[in-house]
Amino acid sequence: MKSRIVRCTRDDYEPMLEMAADMHYESPVYRDLPLDAVKLVALADAAIFSPSQALLMAATDADGKFVGMIGAVATEEYFGPSITTCDLFLYVRPEQRGSMTAFRLIKRYQKWAEAIGATRINLGITTGLFLNETGRLFEAAGFNHSGHQYTRINPNGKH
Repeated sequence: MKSRIVRCTRDDYEPMLEMAADMHYESPVYRDLPLDAVKLVALADAAIFSPSQALLMAATDADGKFVGMIGAVATEEYFGPSITTCDLFLYVRPEQRGSMTAFRLIKRYQKWAEAIGATRINLGITTGLFLNETGRLFEAAGFNHSGHQYTRINPNGKH
């Protein structure tokens, strides 16, 4: 079997949740926040049952092992009817970084966004990891740098 990019099904939840836990732990921005598997399964269900509103895809290696994933949502712009998409996460296991896996996941996300009629297709970096490298990857995939995100932590926020 050759490596593939596949839309996820319910049969894929276990390996996807394992990758989600790895991704969550790796990020210094998110690792101290709770990870809710029930909420992640609900998001995955949304992608499966409402494919024009959410996307969940995985990359597999030649042995069928999950080595990467991307999730995204689509919505109307708050100021008008144009459809915009935003990735929620892009994760590639460390041993696959530097391969074409992330690029192929991005291109499949772009294809989905175009198919649902999105005007604006967004990718972001919020993990605090590999900012420059990831930015170069996004630009190589045809995306333009369009802003920055700034965060302030509320020490009394709800966890």
